[in-house]
Amino acid sequence: MRKLYGAYAAFTFVLLAVVTTALLCITPGLRNRRLLGRAALRVALFCIGVRFTVSGIEHVPAGPCMAVCNHASLLDGLILTTALPTRFTFPVHMGARKMPVFGLLIRRMGVTFVRNEVPHLAAVDVRSLIRRARAGESFAIFPEGNIGEAHGLREFKDGAGFIAAQAGMPVLPCVLSGSRALFGRGNAGPRRGPIHVEILPVIAAQTGGRRVATEITVAARSIIQKASK
Repeated sequence: MRKLYGAYAAFTFVLLAVVTTALLCITPGLRNRRLLGRAALRVALFCIGVRFTVSGIEHVPAGPCMAVCNHASLLDGLILTTALPTRFTFPVHMGARKMPVFGLLIRRMGVTFVRNEVPHLAAVDVRSLIRRARAGESFAIFPEGNIGEAHGLREFKDGAGFIAAQAGMPVLPCVLSGSRALFGRGNAGPRRGPIHVEILPVIAAQTGGRRVATEITVAARSIIQKASK
């Protein structure tokens, strides 16, 4: 039964991804495309019997901020996109740009591609993100980096904290639960269950260098870890 459900879930997501990507190609306006992508994910989850809920939306500040979240599955970026307001931009590894269908889908939804694998290019991209953050743009980042097979929260990289510290923007911790069971790496197959995003109170803005960035990163991870239990 689990294999049958897995095949149905995969088919549903691929079909809706193709249809959504085609619609995104003809939809004008970034906000409209992000709204379309959010609606498509909700439809996909509904079709495979997964209940999706969001709490704590009142904690999202009116101004620019840096959202950080735990990371457990391939769907997490789309899930967090759906949970947060459309003004949040996701930095994504450059390799995702070349993925069939999905690469075009996320390009049309306005992600920012970053070159993490080459240090000097990564530094250029981080400086660009800092400039955009100072100009008022909000971002959402998974500080754990890539998806791991092991359960539990891994160590956070300090990129998000550094951008927040350099831009003097608040940090918005988020906890995503349930996505690992559906499409987590290392699973024997998708397992149906509810998906929930909890948006937690912000960490107040702090301005500084690496020391402040590390403090922000440690604080965000601690908050997310406590809320995940």
